[in-house]
Amino acid sequence: MNSMLSQHIKNKTEYIEEAKKLYLSINQDLEKVHFIEYLLNFLIKNVTEYMSDSFLENELNKISDSIHSENNIKYIDGNILHVMTEAYGTGGHTRLAELFIKNISSNYKQDILLTRQGCELPSIFTNSNILDKKIILKDDNIFDKSKILFEIASKYQYVILHTHKDDVLVNLTFGTKKFKRPVLFVNHADHAFWSGGSVADLVLELSTEGMEFSKSIRGIKNNRVINIPIEEKKVDFSKKEARKKLSIDNDKKIILSIGTEYKYGSTEEEVKKFIDMAKNIVNNVDKCEFVLIGPSRQNKFWNEAYEFSNGKINPIGMQSRESLELYIIASDLYIESFPFSSYSAYLEVLSLGLSALTLKNEIFSLDVVKRNNMECSSIKEIEEKAINILNNAIKNEKDFDIQEHLKEKWSENIISIIDELKYSKHDVYNIQSKKASIEYLNHTDKVIGNSLGLNFTYKKLPFFLKIKLGKLMIKYNIIRNFFDFVKLIERIVVIK
Repeated sequence: MNSMLSQHIKNKTEYIEEAKKLYLSINQDLEKVHFIEYLLNFLIKNVTEYMSDSFLENELNKISDSIHSENNIKYIDGNILHVMTEAYGTGGHTRLAELFIKNISSNYKQDILLTRQGCELPSIFTNSNILDKKIILKDDNIFDKSKILFEIASKYQYVILHTHKDDVLVNLTFGTKKFKRPVLFVNHADHAFWSGGSVADLVLELSTEGMEFSKSIRGIKNNRVINIPIEEKKVDFSKKEARKKLSIDNDKKIILSIGTEYKYGSTEEEVKKFIDMAKNIVNNVDKCEFVLIGPSRQNKFWNEAYEFSNGKINPIGMQSRESLELYIIASDLYIESFPFSSYSAYLEVLSLGLSALTLKNEIFSLDVVKRNNMECSSIKEIEEKAINILNNAIKNEKDFDIQEHLKEKWSENIISIIDELKYSKHDVYNIQSKKASIEYLNHTDKVIGNSLGLNFTYKKLPFFLKIKLGKLMIKYNIIRNFFDFVKLIERIVVIK
């Protein structure tokens, strides 16, 4: 591992610090919020030395305290409001929220609110018989949205946040002690920068390693491991029947991997590591196909892998829940995505009894993975084990202990945690962000990639701030030269 911190990580850290000085020159609260929105969006798309930002959260919390008033709204016992930024038809984040809702005891009345739903609400929520209300906030003024959320959330005994990493509405709404109900925050992105820790009365973590990282690096005061809930499924069709539905020959050896495309790396170097491993396996196993759900041939790296292997490496993109289950049942072996794991998919595979291999995670591993000694120490070890399993038809006969992820145990755990907060009042916390380790930052940087963050948040900034940010980008080598600056200016004019 490189012991030197990448220069561009240092540059981006300094860029953010200089940008904060620009922030201090802004007087209007709305412009302050828009500027923080841009900075948070930059921080989630680029690696700096920090995984949280106490300054930006504190600034949002100050504004929160100024825009909200005390209220005497009575809450109903046993009511839970789940808050999401946006829910999608596919992906682990939405799936995690769905399973939280499904696995919480029926003794609780649950509703969901979405702060920025840009696409159609997935059927898993619209057709849910567990959720009573599905509330979608209109795209109004950010302060009006915050006031509406504040009032709605006050009617619930508990608030559970499943929000995006850069959703400023979290701090704008719950960043004041005038809000009274306990707020729980699900850390679904424990590997990345996120905002909202200062308003969480309790952070729900997916692993012990993630919990320790949140305490030491993000400055989180209160957190507990909740684990990822999974469904215990009874499969009513055989492997042969699954293959027939998918038009897969019975004598084929099928390897499966599931994960959002970025889980396999954002750079050619990182993606190539997984692709090279896949090539080595399929070239040493007769009639073998490596199916990837998530990556697609629209990505040039995966398309090249498909063509070079004559379709033996087959990235088929996102699939429906039904198709995903069929592929799991039809497969002979599962290989977990790397450099980032896809936790929900991995657990689902284990619950359905499929043999699985995973690379020792340089960031965080699930407790169940460590407890059952399921990690391979190198890519080479994965290759050797996969070839051996497939060529010798070795079946998974180990009964992995995943009880804490199944509904009965998981529900007991979450209920005990919620009950502990029954008489608690909401508080706001002064988190102290600390620098992450060089090894962690360099590894994460290879995966997350780089973006200027010139999206809808950037459009809202005053023109003079866009120009000043552009100059800072040149100073810290985030854009390389005058010609890049000209391109930036052209884009600024277009999106002004």
